Amino acid sequence: MLTGEPLPVTFARGAALRSGSINAGGVFRMRAASDASASTYAAIARLTQQAQAERAPLVRLADRWAIGFVGLTIVIAGGAWALTGEAMRALAVLVVATPCPLILAAPVALMAGIGRAARRGIVVKGGSALERLARVRTVLFDKTGTLTPGHPQLAAVDADPALGRDAALRLAAALAQGSSDPVSAVLVAAAVAAGLDLPQPIDLREVPGGGVFGQVEGHALALGSEGFLRDAGIGTAAGFGLAGQLSAGVVAWLAVDGLAVAAFVLVDGLRPESPAVRPLRTLGVRRIMLLTGDRTAAAAIGLALRLDAVLAEQSPTDKIAAVRAAARRRRPRWWAMA
Repeated sequence: MLTGEPLPVTFARGAALRSGSINAGGVFRMRAASDASASTYAAIARLTQQAQAERAPLVRLADRWAIGFVGLTIVIAGGAWALTGEAMRALAVLVVATPCPLILAAPVALMAGIGRAARRGIVVKGGSALERLARVRTVLFDKTGTLTPGHPQLAAVDADPALGRDAALRLAAALAQGSSDPVSAVLVAAAVAAGLDLPQPIDLREVPGGGVFGQVEGHALALGSEGFLRDAGIGTAAGFGLAGQLSAGVVAWLAVDGLAVAAFVLVDGLRPESPAVRPLRTLGVRRIMLLTGDRTAAAAIGLALRLDAVLAEQSPTDKIAAVRAAARRRRPRWWAMA
């Protein structure tokens, strides 16, 4: 939940886990190293509260000058009344010099902008962020849910020519019906979408977080990661160049009767709106970066969208540090201004 990583990741014994992680493997014992107040979630909540309490610079400027402007207006109105002896003169000054545009214009404009952005599915934390948007020269994007949908999809199938890709997908999906792994659900969905008839597997045995064994139509099948097949004494075929070349996703291997016959590459692809990142350069943006807590697909997405930099495996704290570093990078120094 914290990094948004859509595909399973293997952690060894003794590794540090983050709260909010979803266990796709077997039962294990975990020891808490800190309490809730020291959690990343609590830190994010504190940052959100600070952002909500912060007022936009333009609003602060209006508030600072409003009292003086009102006082000056009252003095001028009083002077007009004293010089002419007509109260209507003072009222005319008050009406013409009403401070409403100064006091109300800034917050109304900011709220209108935030509301219009919300109708387009864009959430703006506050007026301060919206006001600074016109001066933005560096943009940092998150990956999962922002540039990618966060749902892995079957990107490619590489199979033994004697078996064929459709037949390989049919066998893998049939075996995957008995697995609770997220990768298995993707294979089943892809087979159903292709209109393949899936037989029921028997003698299922699942290794949590690794893969699944079973029989389909009289054949002994194994479906899982490369390490899962290797632990079962099954070597992955060196001829599957597709699975070896695509490191941007997760590769699930299928073995039939003790031989690896197919590889399935699953990736979290780009959202249809993601190419809109490129035209930002025509609006004055000079540097576009990707920050993600994910471990996969970050480099491939950076190449596809022609980003300037990609930072993967970033915690929320790391992302904040990267944002601050980018802000310092574009801030002019006194010797650079000379």
